[in-house]
Amino acid sequence: MELVGLSYACLRWLSELNAKNLYSFKSVKRTEPELEWSLGDWAAKIEANFEKHFRVFVDNPDEKRKDLVHKTDIYKDTMGSGYPWCDYQLRCNFPIAMAVAPQLFNPENAWKALQVVKKKLLGPLGIATLDPDDWNYRGNYDNSNDSNDPTVANGNNYHQVLTQYFHHFSALKMISYYRKTSTYALLIRVSRF
Repeated sequence: MELVGLSYACLRWLSELNAKNLYSFKSVKRTEPELEWSLGDWAAKIEANFEKHFRVFVDNPDEKRKDLVHKTDIYKDTMGSGYPWCDYQLRCNFPIAMAVAPQLFNPENAWKALQVVKKKLLGPLGIATLDPDDWNYRGNYDNSNDSNDPTVANGNNYHQVLTQYFHHFSALKMISYYRKTSTYALLIRVSRF
């Protein structure tokens, strides 16, 4: 998820640099089957398909594995994982994509997803990397544990980076306002407060 957002942001930036003759590459090519996309086209494809493929919501007619959905109004952490249940885990990675590529997110959906993260993942020490309701969650962490088990050892369960995203998207509460404003423009206004 976060890599898709970072890729999108990089593609848009490189496309803009290319348009100003500051970056010499304008497209990517594949030989078999033959295909060429401009950097802007690639970014546009990500943007056009992002919510459709990453958003998890009630009664999504395009959802392939409804049996694995246990949280809605979130964004998938992965898409097409070798372990299909991983696609539906509530993790804290999508706010990274929100921060670097807010254009990918519908503001109302983004706000709903952040509320789920706030309720289920945000704690007094930071943000949990996995939903406590997930069957794979192991909540007994030990920072002094030097074993090879990353699910409990050395504090690998928390990221200390997320509260700023809640501040940026908190303005999205005003539904009448954010329906008229793009997420990016709203973030710019919020960051000036």
